[in-house]
Amino acid sequence: MPGAAVVMKGIVRGASDALIAALVAEPQLTVVVRTTLTGELPMEHYLQLCRVFRKGEFLEIYDQTRQYEVGDEVHTPDSAWDGVVYMSFGERIANVIGSTGDPTIGGMWWIRLWAGEVSGFYPSVCTSQNYGVTCDTNLVGGHVIEGTIAMSMPPGSKVYIFPICSTHNNKDYVNMAAVTYLEGCALKNYMGT
Repeated sequence: MPGAAVVMKGIVRGASDALIAALVAEPQLTVVVRTTLTGELPMEHYLQLCRVFRKGEFLEIYDQTRQYEVGDEVHTPDSAWDGVVYMSFGERIANVIGSTGDPTIGGMWWIRLWAGEVSGFYPSVCTSQNYGVTCDTNLVGGHVIEGTIAMSMPPGSKVYIFPICSTHNNKDYVNMAAVTYLEGCALKNYMGT
């Protein structure tokens, strides 16, 4: 039947969107919707964003002219990206201690990744605006986890990126909550393993 595929695709998309909206509306429920990175890059730029790991440790940005050792792993820019996470209003979040060395996706600042892939705009305030401390105006893409206690996370863990002020980012003992922005980046491969 001509056009049936388009109609079916629309029905499935509508049902999927309705299900996601219903889940996001549930209090105290965190929802991760897996997506792919939206930015389309020419292949030569894409290859420049790949990362090489040797024995589980970051080695370098991929170099097309270099011969790598057997066992070296090339990770694509989207190997860490899992999708968009939807938090409930007031859901408690905490810093990931020691996340500074987490290799960025494609060399893009974490806050710019959030703006480009989640919101479509650059954030103007902290996700946890004045929660526990008075926020400053310097915003970063902060690595956070669900809960009230900041902690180190093992490589390969699932963590989230939300825009937070440098005050919240630098004070692991200060509590945070998702009160301004409820959507963040979900990363599935923390520290690029």
